[in-house]
Amino acid sequence: GMALRSSGTDAQFLRNMHASGKVGQLVCDYLVRNTGYIVKAGYRKTIPFLFNGRLRWQFVDIQDKQKLFEFCRDCKIIINCIGSSRNINLNLAFMAHEVGAIYIDTYGTGKLKKELVNRDIVNSGCYILGAGVYPGLTGIAMNYLVKKYPSIKKWKGMAGSYEPIGAGAAEDLLYSCLYGFGIENAYWKHGQIKVPKRKEIEEIYIPQLQKTKNIALFLPDEILQIAKENDLETIRWYNILPNKEHMAIMKKAYQKLLQRNDIATEIQEFEEITRKSTEHWNIISFNSDDAEVGQILVKLEISNTSAYKMTGIVAALLAIRSAQTKRKSGIWNAYETIQMQYVFEKLQEEGVFIKETQEVSAVYEESEETGIL
Repeated sequence: GMALRSSGTDAQFLRNMHASGKVGQLVCDYLVRNTGYIVKAGYRKTIPFLFNGRLRWQFVDIQDKQKLFEFCRDCKIIINCIGSSRNINLNLAFMAHEVGAIYIDTYGTGKLKKELVNRDIVNSGCYILGAGVYPGLTGIAMNYLVKKYPSIKKWKGMAGSYEPIGAGAAEDLLYSCLYGFGIENAYWKHGQIKVPKRKEIEEIYIPQLQKTKNIALFLPDEILQIAKENDLETIRWYNILPNKEHMAIMKKAYQKLLQRNDIATEIQEFEEITRKSTEHWNIISFNSDDAEVGQILVKLEISNTSAYKMTGIVAALLAIRSAQTKRKSGIWNAYETIQMQYVFEKLQEEGVFIKETQEVSAVYEESEETGIL
C-alpha cells in the first residue's frame, strides 16, 4: 500500500463504497471535516457535488471483481453504505478480507454473519456489522444503560424513523425485508425468547411527535445479545411502524422477493410516497421497566430529523476508532467496539438531541404485564 503523509501523521486510506448515496455522502463529509484521513469514495451513477483535496471520487462497479479489487487494494478500512441488496455486502466483505482491510457495514445482517462463518474467513478478518442507527446506535445506547445501571434488569425501548428517501434507499429498505436483523413479534423474558401467539399491534401516543403511532414487538439481534450477556430479566423492544401505505408496499415487495420477482414498481411507489410526506423524524427511546417503590426509573431519548445523518456519523466514528486501535479479528457489533460517551458527545456536536433522566418511583403500580400479551 501507499504511505501517505498528512499533517505529520500517517493518513489512512478509508474506502467508502457507494458514497454517492445519502449515508455515504454524510460519512465522507464527517471524515473530511474531522480527520486527516484520505477518503476514497465510490459512486455508481453520478458524482455528488462534494469536493475536497482529501476526498477522491472513483467510479466503481461492485459486480466487477477486478475493478473492485483495484478500488480497495490500498485501503485500511472499507465502509459499506450500500445496504444488503443482492449480496453486495458479501462481495465487499470478501474483498476487505482479501486486501486485509477492516470491514464496516452500516447494515449487516444475520445472513451476512452466516456467510462469513461458512466461508471460514471470520478469524482472519475484522468485520463490524450493524454500524448505523438501527442496528448500531440502539445497541451502543442499550449496552451503556445496562452497564451504568447494573441493578436494573427490566427494560423496554422502541425505534422508528420517517423521512423522504431516494430510490436507492427505498431499494435497500425493501430488499432488507428479506434479511432482517432480529426476530419479529418476540421479546426476552427470564432467559428465553418469547413469541406471543398472535401478533399484537399497539397504538401509543408519542409525545415527541405529538402523534399517535402503531408499534409492534421486535427483538433485534444486538438487543438480544446484550440481554444474554447482562442477565437481563425482561426486555421488550418495539418498532414504530410505518403508516399503512408503506406497510402495504413492504408486504407486496416481500412476497415478490420470496418468489424472486422484480420489485421495481414497489421501489418507485415507496419513494413517491415518502417524497410527498411532510413528516421528518427519527426516534430511539429506552425506559427502565420496573415500577416498584424506590426503584430508579431511567429514560434515555435520542432524536433527530434524519436517520441518515445519525447513521453516517456513527459509521464514521466507528471508522475513526478502528483506525486508532488495534482491532481483534472476528465479527463485532457496533456496541462491542465503541464507547457510548464518545458517540454521545460527537452526535451532540452535530445537533442530535440526547436526553437521559432518572427519577425515583414513588407509587407502587401494578406491573404492566397485561398491557400487550
